[in-house]
Amino acid sequence: MARIEGGITWENVWSIGVTLIAMAVSYATLQAGLREGQRQLKRIELQGDQGTQELRLQHEEQLTDIRADLVTHRRSIQQLEISDVRKSERQEPLARSMDELKAAQRETNDLLRQITSQREDRES
Repeated sequence: MARIEGGITWENVWSIGVTLIAMAVSYATLQAGLREGQRQLKRIELQGDQGTQELRLQHEEQLTDIRADLVTHRRSIQQLEISDVRKSERQEPLARSMDELKAAQRETNDLLRQITSQREDRES
């Protein structure tokens, strides 16, 4: 084997050269993998952001629907309350009339008892 100055052989030079080339190829492969990983990470982040936006829009739509339902229910409750007030306003005179009618019926029953008892007293 031919020796170069200081005891270095051509075989050593070739071995060092091949090692350097292998290291360069390994480094380039590592860099390419890193770039590909970064691209995929960016793609996943974009998909995640898009998914988050879609969910946010869906939730906002659901909230809008819920708010509309609440407004509808509030209106219905208000209408029921108004209706209850009107019914109670109508029922108060009716209740008074019923009370008056019951009182008159009691008076009539009392009179009938008096008349009946007077007849029975006369007949006896």
